[in-house]
Amino acid sequence: MPFDRCDLPPTRREFIVTAAAALAGARPRAVSVEAVPTVFYEQPGAGRSRIRFFVRDAAAAAAAGRLRVFDMRSRLLATAGVVRRGADLVGEVWLPLDAPTRIRSELEMPGTRGPVRSTHALAPKPRWTIYWVTVTDPVVLRARLEEVAPLLRGAESAMLFASGVRAHPLSLSESNTPIEHLAFARAAFPALDVAREYGIPAARIVSLAPRPDIIGIERVLSGSGITDLVDGTRAADPGAAGLAVDRRIATSAIEAWLETLAPTGAADPIAIVVGADAALALRSHGALGDWNARYAFPQIVLHEPPGGAVAAGVEPARVPPSRGWNPVPLGADARTAVADDLEQRRRDRAARIFEPLASLVAAGHPTLDGIAARFAFPVGGVMVFNPAPFGRSDVVELPDGTAKVVTNVPALGYAFIPETRGTDGAPVAAAAGARTVESALFQVRINDATGALQSVVMRETGRELVGMEGGICAIEGARLVATTLQPLPGVGSRLQVRRRVAGAAINTTVTVYDLLPWVDVENTPSEPGHAGDYRLAFAEPTGRVRWEATGGATGADAPIAVNRHLRWLALDAAAGTVLVATPDSAYAGVDDDGTLTVHGGGGRTRVRIGYRGFLLSDDPWRFGWSTEPFLAVPSAGTGTSGLPSFGRMVDIKDPGVAVLTLKRADDGVGVVGYMQELMGVARGIAILPGLLRFDALALTDLIERDRGMASRGPEGGAIIPVEPYGFTAFRLLGVTAG
Repeated sequence: MPFDRCDLPPTRREFIVTAAAALAGARPRAVSVEAVPTVFYEQPGAGRSRIRFFVRDAAAAAAAGRLRVFDMRSRLLATAGVVRRGADLVGEVWLPLDAPTRIRSELEMPGTRGPVRSTHALAPKPRWTIYWVTVTDPVVLRARLEEVAPLLRGAESAMLFASGVRAHPLSLSESNTPIEHLAFARAAFPALDVAREYGIPAARIVSLAPRPDIIGIERVLSGSGITDLVDGTRAADPGAAGLAVDRRIATSAIEAWLETLAPTGAADPIAIVVGADAALALRSHGALGDWNARYAFPQIVLHEPPGGAVAAGVEPARVPPSRGWNPVPLGADARTAVADDLEQRRRDRAARIFEPLASLVAAGHPTLDGIAARFAFPVGGVMVFNPAPFGRSDVVELPDGTAKVVTNVPALGYAFIPETRGTDGAPVAAAAGARTVESALFQVRINDATGALQSVVMRETGRELVGMEGGICAIEGARLVATTLQPLPGVGSRLQVRRRVAGAAINTTVTVYDLLPWVDVENTPSEPGHAGDYRLAFAEPTGRVRWEATGGATGADAPIAVNRHLRWLALDAAAGTVLVATPDSAYAGVDDDGTLTVHGGGGRTRVRIGYRGFLLSDDPWRFGWSTEPFLAVPSAGTGTSGLPSFGRMVDIKDPGVAVLTLKRADDGVGVVGYMQELMGVARGIAILPGLLRFDALALTDLIERDRGMASRGPEGGAIIPVEPYGFTAFRLLGVTAG
């Protein structure tokens, strides 16, 4: 009789129904068997695939069982044991699997009443080929080869090549030192040199490590002839794929990785592993030989895939422009090394950039001094060379130690100044104890206690640039010792400030100019290696920070730490923009309140501060590049060259392009120039003869391979197409000194 119709009391009847339901739910679930094809195919011939069986819901007491596998005609195909792995029992067999098929299995194990019979539908997995490429910095690769005896280098190169080692097409230093635009544009040359000398080519497949301080990597790759690029950041590395160990350990890691990739639809999909350790590649021959002897697929090949092949899950590279980042600030030691490297690099660059002119007008003495000695002028004087890519006016230190403002020195050019001592009238005595320095444009006051710049007022508008707290170039724990005011006739005024901090003296020089719209502050510790942070607190809170980075410029909202900026930072506030040039320090940071901190390194730290309206997008570049030092060289005026006393090596009319260098071509044919577009506008740029006359102009890629002749332009020049923010190289042919 059903419970709901018996004569028991209602409460008793409900209890019996509930208990019956509970007993029914406590019955063990039926054991099930699942068959899963894997990506592994057996040698020889790849005719059999590994099938993995999972026994679900087996009793906890069951530690193992036996599985037999049949085709649908009940012919025995394989037998295997199943053993416990976690909650399931697992076993594997090799079965023919060239096309979708159905099989049956019978499982015998303790706790079951007779065999558990199941039917399974199997579909073959893709037959993967894994290409393992070791992409090594060409500088590191060259160093490795040079450690080998010369007679053995050929064999070492062949072994590296056979092991899948290739040179990274861009040699980008992993140090904290920012990479200059020119070095970035020419970053493919080390790989080209390794290919020429050792036969190890540059890789097409690269793993672009995140470098948010570098912008436009894809433009430099393309400009260096590397067009078939696959972004390796989504490929595996040898450690993640388990390829650094033997076959047994690598199997599970490779299978797990391949299961995450979606096949491209090709019959034989590929995957890419990108490593960086050449020694690991050499050591892995044995493990990979054992792997390929066991498995037909996945096959592991130690070189790049055929041209045009793209791995599943790896897209053609489209590296987006950097938009700023917040890295961990550098330690003091690292920041000191950065500052030292920047200083040395700037000293070297200025002298090299005039080599093409020097080799033409002073072949026996191809230096700046050689150029100056060849010029014929009515009187002696000084030649001032401007290594910056923009024409500019700035102060120059003359050979006699005096300072002079020189106006409108052409970009990559020079101006001759007749003999002068850099002063107007009688010398003016210095005044000790002064706290204020003034010019026609600025009034600067020093804090009586700390020696920091307490006030910087623009005299024309009365605007105060300094915040109420901290000041400019403040040093924690510093105290003022002495000040001296030195007038600079014809230039402006200079205030020498002596401070003490942590047992060391800091000499700070504050210079304001009558004609130049900025204030220069230079801090020099009396003890080399004394590093410190200089704080700059401005009156307006900073909303966004922009800065010059390798390959362009980027920005981010404050607060922000910037580890690798080049010359300038722009602090955008509601009332306007303050430009700060810090050419000796790659590290800077902006706090929530807008206080800028720059690291002083272990030597001189220069800070240039400007505030004005900026009309063109390349104005910050002009401001930052103005920190490139003028070079002053005496000229007796008794030489034989008839070149003018004022000129530029080549004449470029467009203001939004920076010529990074002019140099003798690496192959010795003509003069090669590198330039960068800074306004984000594609257009044609006219290059006209200047001090360097030329018969023709050819376009080249960034590793100086010709791409055809440029279109003729006006006045004997040529038209060069430029891409937004792109790098362009060209070759001047038939060059003479005009």
